[in-house]
Order: sequence, then structure tokens, then C-alpha cells
Amino acid sequence: MYKKNKIKIRKGLTNQKQQQTLMHELTHVMFHEMGLDEQADDEKLVNQLGNAFYQLLADNPNLRKMGGINESNG
Repeated sequence: MYKKNKIKIRKGLTNQKQQQTLMHELTHVMFHEMGLDEQADDEKLVNQLGNAFYQLLADNPNLRKMGGINESNG
């Protein structure tokens, strides 16, 4: 299914759109890893949950610090 396990994000997107896209793609990965392939293929669900993850991190910068994620590396 996924040979290289690599997420590529198109160049030229704003920082916000890059982060939203990453959350979207990671949501696909999480569903697949949990064996929820039907949900992983549901773009509407993945979009909504990916956007919710993005907004959660955007609204709560302390969560980024707790997870070892900062603006310079992630």
C-alpha cells in the first residue's frame, strides 16, 4: 500500500496550509494504522479531523512544547 511511508507537501503553500495538510495526511495514517481503512478513505471525515487537530495545536501552543514540537522543527 504505502511503499516509502513518506508524506510530501507541495511547495508554495503558506505555513498554515502546510501544517493543515500535514495534519490531514497524518489523520489518514492514524486511521490506517488503527485498521480503520474505510474511515481513512473518507476524505470528509479526514478533513474535519485533520482541521480539528490543526486548530487544537494552533490554539494551545503549550501542547506543542509538551510534545517536543516547536516552530523551528515542526
